[in-house]
Amino acid sequence: MKTRNFTCLQAIPLSFYSADLYQDVAKNWRWTTFFYMCLVIALCAIPLSLKVQRALGHHGTYFVEEFVSQAPPIMITEGVARTPEKKPYLIKDPATKEVVAMIDTTGQHTSFENEKFDVLVTSKSIMMLNRDDGSIKIKPFPETLTMNFDPAIVKQKFQRSMKWSWLILYPLMIFLSIVYRFLQALLYAAFGKLLAIFSEIDLMYETILRLTMVALTPTMIVGALLSLANVSFKLQGFLLFIIGIGYVFFAIRVNEKD
Repeated sequence: MKTRNFTCLQAIPLSFYSADLYQDVAKNWRWTTFFYMCLVIALCAIPLSLKVQRALGHHGTYFVEEFVSQAPPIMITEGVARTPEKKPYLIKDPATKEVVAMIDTTGQHTSFENEKFDVLVTSKSIMMLNRDDGSIKIKPFPETLTMNFDPAIVKQKFQRSMKWSWLILYPLMIFLSIVYRFLQALLYAAFGKLLAIFSEIDLMYETILRLTMVALTPTMIVGALLSLANVSFKLQGFLLFIIGIGYVFFAIRVNEKD
């Protein structure tokens, strides 16, 4: 079994410039490169997960505080809903002050005729209007449904769930990133193989794939830092693609046999 000259942690900064690293990867790393790529992905997924968590928290908090808080407590017993007061409740968009939904368990409103809102909650169903084609979706409450809806409790549960949402978001981000980056590595390695053929460099596709998994490190780290800093610009994806291909070709060239 061949011994690696560099550890996975050492390889992260060295991937930006070290010819010795890429020579070591080609000769000694074998499929350790896949686990290395997973390590880099796990590190880069931390800021992305935090960013997504903040975004979900921001938009979710806005929705809960501005829309859900307008709703009254709703008690559903055996598929029949009722509210504390026998009157229609209007849910308004805080920005436009327009009515977007109505909760009416009294039976006064049973359709969208001459109304501007798109959601109507009655005593037995939830109705949703599609303004584009005029279609109406009706979702009746099951006769076996018994539950209580309390906006205050919803707010508490939402805030509590946001604190622990990273337990779901972080592993999900890692899984999706591994799938994406592995497919990306396969594609970049195909480009690398073509470059190697044109440059008359004798390297097998398997070797180029290992080199590619390490050569993607700079673009992954730069992409994560840009995302963390909320920086984006035109042709960003294309620029990262060029940088990635450039590192792949660099990794191939340093393994050219004299």
